[in-house]
Amino acid sequence: MSVDSVRLPHDVLVRILLLCEVGDLFACKQVCRQLFELVDSDVYLQYKIELAINGMVDVSAPALSPGVPVVERLEKLRAHGERVRSGQYKDSGSTYSWPLWPAVPSMPKDDWKAFPAFGSSTSYVVVKPQQQEISVCAPPLQDGDAGMRHWNISLTEFPALGAIVGVFLDLAQDLLIVAQSTPDNREVYAYVRSFTKPGQPHPVAAGPILATRPLVRNDPGDQKLRMTCMQTHCQVVAWLLSVDGKNPCDAEVWDWKSGHRLWRCHFDHRVTFTFLDRSFLAVTPQIWNSSLHVYRYDPAPEAEPVSSRARRHVLELGLPAKDARIQESSIPFPPPCTAIFWPDPKQRIYVIALGEHSSLLIPYSTFRCLLETLQVTPTPSSEPTSLAWESWGPDSTLRLDLERRHHWKTNCCYSYGSRVAVFSFDKDSRSPDCTVVIFDLNPWAVRHAQHCPPKTPTNPKVAFGTDRATLPHLALHGPVVSVGLPGQAPPMLTMDIRGFTAVFTRYLGWPIFLGSQSFYT
Repeated sequence: MSVDSVRLPHDVLVRILLLCEVGDLFACKQVCRQLFELVDSDVYLQYKIELAINGMVDVSAPALSPGVPVVERLEKLRAHGERVRSGQYKDSGSTYSWPLWPAVPSMPKDDWKAFPAFGSSTSYVVVKPQQQEISVCAPPLQDGDAGMRHWNISLTEFPALGAIVGVFLDLAQDLLIVAQSTPDNREVYAYVRSFTKPGQPHPVAAGPILATRPLVRNDPGDQKLRMTCMQTHCQVVAWLLSVDGKNPCDAEVWDWKSGHRLWRCHFDHRVTFTFLDRSFLAVTPQIWNSSLHVYRYDPAPEAEPVSSRARRHVLELGLPAKDARIQESSIPFPPPCTAIFWPDPKQRIYVIALGEHSSLLIPYSTFRCLLETLQVTPTPSSEPTSLAWESWGPDSTLRLDLERRHHWKTNCCYSYGSRVAVFSFDKDSRSPDCTVVIFDLNPWAVRHAQHCPPKTPTNPKVAFGTDRATLPHLALHGPVVSVGLPGQAPPMLTMDIRGFTAVFTRYLGWPIFLGSQSFYT
């Protein structure tokens, strides 16, 4: 930068520097004392840097639009980041339990189905057929909110066709999708509704129903259809359609606003999948080989759905172990109001469970780099690009392998933004408590920690075997969570804007008891 440019008015320099990447701001600090002091003192530039360090994006561009003053935004963001790095999580004080109502023998509860809903953020759904009700809970959006948010939706708002085979919602888009099988159990009707007004179609949906059926079905029709792995990203929604939740299955991607099916692929074996972005899906076939397949779904509606059975993946990535399962995930997208900052979707990571006691964390940037470098373009006759694990994985991913005396469940952990919360407990101890560790793959957070190391009683990297990993990362201590009630399954941990939520499933006698507990900075 020339001497003349440094003599520009202060506000002009700030506006120019606000257009720079964060790495360029750090480089500018090395040019001269004036730029060093400017970057180090200007509140707008400091806010931009703090957003990167905390893996966040600003929701409303404070330099250009009115709202919460940037000084207040910076103060809140710094306080949030400091609490995360110091492990100062607190119980929200709101342990929400889905009630066992009504408690009479004539109305059983053992048919309840509980699962997370992956969209712009992660919510939690319980379908209660006998009670004709859907219960939903979600974490709060910002500091000062009181505990978990929860709603009850009556199933009487939907036609009495057949069984409920899937429920999906995205609060940021006011989207609720309830899928029912037809009386003959041959088709599924997915009703696209407004979450706040479940009796009405979604106002931006072209049609009220998405109708589908399995591509291949060999049974006589007495087995039930089922939808699993339901996820959304912006205006596309995807799911697995199967018979009784078993293989074979069909992966489908729909544009819920236009009502068009964009992509469908039939699998003769069980798979798991998640959205990578608006163009690609990552799929793990749960068969003898150890690989991850990347598919590109066509943005144009299908003319002949059955022909999609021939579609092939465009990229095949070798994995270091068999029995791989990619976890469903939510791609961060801020709600229309109330939030000041939100996790940066570009920093998001993906979790692949390798068996029950090992896991692989992959940044989205790794996928993008591979796809852009290889320039994969699907054609009807093209062979997929294949990469062995050794050629892409060791330096671009983070593998978690806990010490043998500890116990954890990798398939209970879901990421959000650049972080994922995992838990472990000593198998030889009778303590009902487990330790929560939060892994953060945000490179700017790692750089900040080199200058301001987090204060932790022990080094979680040693326990999880990541102390010698090539990929930069942080391992931070979270709070202690109790998991020791009789018959209680391991908690499901999901990250969110302010912390994480633990969702429990407990069997006390024959009824099922479901609850959630949130921990926030």
